[in-house]
Amino acid sequence: MLDLRENEVITLTATDGSEIELEYMACAQYEGQTYAAFYPVPENDEDILDADYDMLILRVSEEDGAQAFDLVEEEDLLEPLGEIFMDLIFGEE
Repeated sequence: MLDLRENEVITLTATDGSEIELEYMACAQYEGQTYAAFYPVPENDEDILDADYDMLILRVSEEDGAQAFDLVEEEDLLEPLGEIFMDLIFGEE
């Protein structure tokens, strides 16, 4: 699993060199793979209402001894993972 605390903000660098700040929400195992849910950190209060601030689900792997993250775009994974993370993040305790 990940060594992150809920609501911890991390900065990821994309393969094109661009950076994005993400707020960690939860981690889950699904079909033998680790996935993590993040929300982009808005630059200002108006950005919070922007559709680009939807939850991102990232596949977690290890690359050269460091954690690597890949955006999950496969529709057959997004639906079940979305349900898992919505329950983990917003479900009743």
